Formats: sequence, C-alpha cells, structure tokens
Amino acid sequence: MTRAGRLRINLTPALQELLSEYRTQTRFDSADDFVFSTERGSRDNPSNVRNRFLAAAVRQANQELRKAGHQEIGAITPHSLRLNMGNKNPRASGVFDSSG
Repeated sequence: MTRAGRLRINLTPALQELLSEYRTQTRFDSADDFVFSTERGSRDNPSNVRNRFLAAAVRQANQELRKAGHQEIGAITPHSLRLNMGNKNPRASGVFDSSG
C-alpha cells in the first residue's frame, strides 16, 4: 500500500474500543490486517462493507437514537466515515490507522 492509501483518523474512545474488540474476534487480528476484510483477509469492496457492516450498524444506532429521542442518522458509506466521522469529531481522542 502506498502512503496515499493510508490515513490516520481520530476516533472516539468508544469506537476505538469497539474496533479493537471486533479485531480480536476475527481470524485477521494483526496490526497489518484490514479491520474489515474478505473471508480471505484481503481488502473488502466498499459496497460489501456498506451492505454487510454499515447498514446493520446504522439500523442499530437509529434504534438507540429513537429510544433516546434523538434524530436518526442517514446512510453511511466507507468514504463518509473517512471524511466526516473521524477527523471532524471534536470528541475524538484515539487515533486509528486506517491502513490496518
């Protein structure tokens, strides 16, 4: 992977904990492995990430938001996470290297 393919983003402590926990439950849990990978450990297609992971996460988050009386979030893509959820979150404190 080139330097252009790597991006360090800030994460909230809660998200950092969730991603770390998720990694321990996969076969590919080394620092050089992708967090969201195919069954063979290679880079996943963005539409697969959106359909398999993000859609379910948005549904669950929206259920919790509705219960708490908050506005639901819209669709999330891998690209929107990269641009909006990490670097622009003022409460983020952890750093996650998206290359692994």
